[in-house]
Amino acid sequence: MRPVNEMIDELVANIRYICKEKNISISQMEADLGFSPGLISRWNKTKTSPSFDKIVAIMNYLNVTFDELMSGIAQDEDVHNASNYRKNIEICEKLIKDSESGRIKWHELEEDGPVHITSEEIFPDWFSYRFHVVYYADFVKGYFLLAVRYHDKKLDLNLSLYKLSEDGWNPKQMNVRDSYIKKLLKYADHELFMDISQKKEEQLEDDYLAF
Repeated sequence: MRPVNEMIDELVANIRYICKEKNISISQMEADLGFSPGLISRWNKTKTSPSFDKIVAIMNYLNVTFDELMSGIAQDEDVHNASNYRKNIEICEKLIKDSESGRIKWHELEEDGPVHITSEEIFPDWFSYRFHVVYYADFVKGYFLLAVRYHDKKLDLNLSLYKLSEDGWNPKQMNVRDSYIKKLLKYADHELFMDISQKKEEQLEDDYLAF
């Protein structure tokens, strides 16, 4: 069996190599995943084995299998997917910033709105939730859609972000972490955001007291 030190050195080297191939900053990946700054480098320096959940988080972020992560080889399709994922994050971060500054305004989508989609396209499983609504924001070359599905009894919140063409058709779902999209809900519907946050907090308190 190979020494643990060698395996950690190889893992860190592979992570760095794949990030370089996919044009992804390790520091940004750590920030996106909620890791402390420099964590991956510390694995190398201290020879500390990373926890399995962090390995899985890195695999999902880089869109690679465990074998690819351990070998340092990523398929061309994975490189393309990771590049798109990174671009979606950048778009979402700018969208959050523009929403916060008021540069972009969110509106609840009505039947006579500028976006030409059916509810079935956005809510194929709408019946599983007690509440569903779509908000839209326009920009120079099209629209963004924020689809919210919520079941208050189960405290089940499902958020999706879509990008549409200039004519308001062809919604394409953007692969972005829920934590990013949830920040947009704060600006699209602050009252709903606060209500959901309050109920989540109350549920956590109830769970703790029942422990």
